[in-house]
Amino acid sequence: MSNLTYNNLWRRAQNDLEKLATHDFDYQSADPQFDKPAIQYKIFELYSKYIIIANKLNDIYDQMLQPQKRILVKKLLDACFGRVCELKQDLVKIDLTEFNYNDDVMMKLKLTPIDTEIVIPHYFLREREEELTARAKTMDDILKRIGVIEEEVPIERLSELEAIRIIQMHERARQGRLRAQFMKEIRSLKEKGKPERGKAETGFMAALKIQKVWRGFQERKKTRIKKMEEMILIGMLPDPKRDNKLQESIQEVRAQRHKIQMEYQKLYENSLKRFEEEIKAKQGMSMTEDMADEIRNWFKDYFLKTGKFPEFPSEEAGGSRHLLSRQGE
Repeated sequence: MSNLTYNNLWRRAQNDLEKLATHDFDYQSADPQFDKPAIQYKIFELYSKYIIIANKLNDIYDQMLQPQKRILVKKLLDACFGRVCELKQDLVKIDLTEFNYNDDVMMKLKLTPIDTEIVIPHYFLREREEELTARAKTMDDILKRIGVIEEEVPIERLSELEAIRIIQMHERARQGRLRAQFMKEIRSLKEKGKPERGKAETGFMAALKIQKVWRGFQERKKTRIKKMEEMILIGMLPDPKRDNKLQESIQEVRAQRHKIQMEYQKLYENSLKRFEEEIKAKQGMSMTEDMADEIRNWFKDYFLKTGKFPEFPSEEAGGSRHLLSRQGE
């Protein structure tokens, strides 16, 4: 999918979110209601709409390339999921169950249960890969120290005596297998010397065993086929007859866009650092003087009004930054 596709999707998501925010504001500012089904209807409608928009924003954030837009989309995505959690809590309090559903809302919005499933944001894992890897390594180190996981011990070179013992052990095992094979041949010769059963009875038993094994094999094969068809029908397994080339190409495009995202993000962060350094170099002195003048003027005004100088905040309290933030008071 192209940049134009996600820009259009982002534009539609903005419009839907504006309408939903207005609807949500009207719901929160309305007078208290005591009709439980009506309240559940309104909350579930808001809940479903927020989930749909959150899933859209999830796709947009996952594939959009522009870093500045992605910052805004992520804030909206987190806010939507926060509101979803709040509405879910209200539904649980009303229905007294973790599983909430309203068929009238689903029919009104023309949705299916799959449409209201919350998709876990992709950035939960993708953007925290280094953090999760470091956390897993820390846990492995802790488990190794307390003895839960056995640490891999490097293979040591055997001494000549140990090598001889291993060779002797395998040689004894080889001789034992030869003796066992010899005894097996002797027993076989003894069996041949015994009087044979009737040929008719032996043939009947052989046919019966062959039929039993074959019928069991056929029934197990039919059961496996039926189980596979059922799993494919309910979507638990992919259909082997379906062509997956399109899906594979989509995954390749998504992975390629992820790489471009990382490149653009690094370029954006480097540009911010460069602009910050340029501003400090060109305007740093004048900005410092302006702030110093503001602090002096504030001290002077404070002294003229109260007849004494204020206490200068400590470094832990914010220092001169704290003074500047109090000038509007």
